[in-house]
Amino acid sequence: LGVGTLLEGTIRRQADRVRVNVELIDARTNRNLWAEKFEGPTSDIFGIQSEIAEKLAARLKVELSAGTERALERAPTVDPEAYELVLRARYLRNLETGENMVKAARYFEQATERDPDYALAWAGLAEVRSVMPMGYGPRELWPELPGKAMKAADRALELDDRLAEAHLSKGIILLHHPPHDEAAAEKELRRAIELNPRLANAHRELGLMLYRKMGRVEDGLAELVVTNELEPFWPMAEDHLAEAYAAKGDVVRSVEALRRYEELGALNEDSPAFEASMALQDFGAAERVVEEMVDSDSGWSLRHASLFLSLTGRAAEAAAVVDRVLKRPDHHRNQAAAGVVALFAAEYGAAIPHLERANEGYVDPVGLFGSMLYDQEYATLLGYAHLKMGNEEQALGLFAETEQYYTDRITRGDTSIKARVGLAAVHALRGDREAAYDWLQQAIDAGFYQYAEAERHLLLESLHGEERFQQMMDGVKARVEEARRQVHPLEPAGVRRGSSPATETPGERSTPRPGR
Repeated sequence: LGVGTLLEGTIRRQADRVRVNVELIDARTNRNLWAEKFEGPTSDIFGIQSEIAEKLAARLKVELSAGTERALERAPTVDPEAYELVLRARYLRNLETGENMVKAARYFEQATERDPDYALAWAGLAEVRSVMPMGYGPRELWPELPGKAMKAADRALELDDRLAEAHLSKGIILLHHPPHDEAAAEKELRRAIELNPRLANAHRELGLMLYRKMGRVEDGLAELVVTNELEPFWPMAEDHLAEAYAAKGDVVRSVEALRRYEELGALNEDSPAFEASMALQDFGAAERVVEEMVDSDSGWSLRHASLFLSLTGRAAEAAAVVDRVLKRPDHHRNQAAAGVVALFAAEYGAAIPHLERANEGYVDPVGLFGSMLYDQEYATLLGYAHLKMGNEEQALGLFAETEQYYTDRITRGDTSIKARVGLAAVHALRGDREAAYDWLQQAIDAGFYQYAEAERHLLLESLHGEERFQQMMDGVKARVEEARRQVHPLEPAGVRRGSSPATETPGERSTPRPGR
């Protein structure tokens, strides 16, 4: 409401009536500025909302925006139960787990059945249906959901083409499903924000698209900062903010956001601690978290554990973990993890089919994870496998594909570390050291911090041992060590439950705990 003011209220619902007590308080003096009671039938809940908004605006002597006035004049539905179903669905959708997504879809469907002209319910249904194929809910439903999502979004827009949530849903569909039209998706997301600047999820989706899909890191981060300001208690907003800060090399702010994510109730309890350790390149801390992750049933935890074990030379343990990953529903990320584990084990022939499936199964073949283990184009990893198998022509063709991909992104405004490390890797694999070092320096200038991973990563192996490479990594290490002095890694889940952490320096390996 503004500096120094606070709005408090209580709502009581009895039978078919609702009573709302509203107080406006000066937060600096705790003085009551205004108080009033509002009461009416539950069926007129939207009329009560309008009356409260209008009286509050008059009391504060502010003008309502045209969009707010329009919303107050036009109730979204005349069915209070449909409205309540949408509220329940929206809450569950924002928790972002498979079970909750399925429940949210069911509630949105029930709302559309109760009121077929309820545009907000159709928009919510479209959003959930479009998001579920990204890894939520029963896999057998995924193929049919994008088409159903588009129909629901079109129905919402038909009912109300000025409904921000409807444009948000359409933007998500256009971005993540055929025809994967980034320009059209961006237009829809910006239209949603124009119609409702406080729609947090529109800012989030736009921010993720800008920095993940387009490499426009600063632009994407700005949108995610707004998301976090609008929804300061939404765990996923903090998680994405941490990812975006890491994408620009600001590891201190990234770890701080991960700590808030953990405090708000991280969806995966090991995720914040592992990501923080990797942001600080503290392998000792990361290994303690990995000991928890290998006992997990989370696909995220198992994938990252298998890759970290590979990076630190624990090939047999990595293979055992990735075998569990492959028993989960097929996904390009699972295939990519299996391929990388095979590469580190020098099983190049075994890696190829996994990486081919990863490369073919995702329209944007760049891994979207905060680690060099993933942040290489799948085509590059596949090309590396073919190079090791002696298939030079195939390898060079895949490297050319990667180079074109990243060059196009940079031409369109990509400022990311990822694109520059990707080009450095391609040139290193082709034996063009000068170009490799040039791109690696550009990555460092953009905020590259993953020195410990780079010193072990297969795609840069031709540079390992060279004095120039080591000097560059030493410079990065000094910057990251300064960040370590400002923040500390988050404790692993086992430590949070009361166990004592092993005392290790970065790079030392603790004794692995037996897996279950």
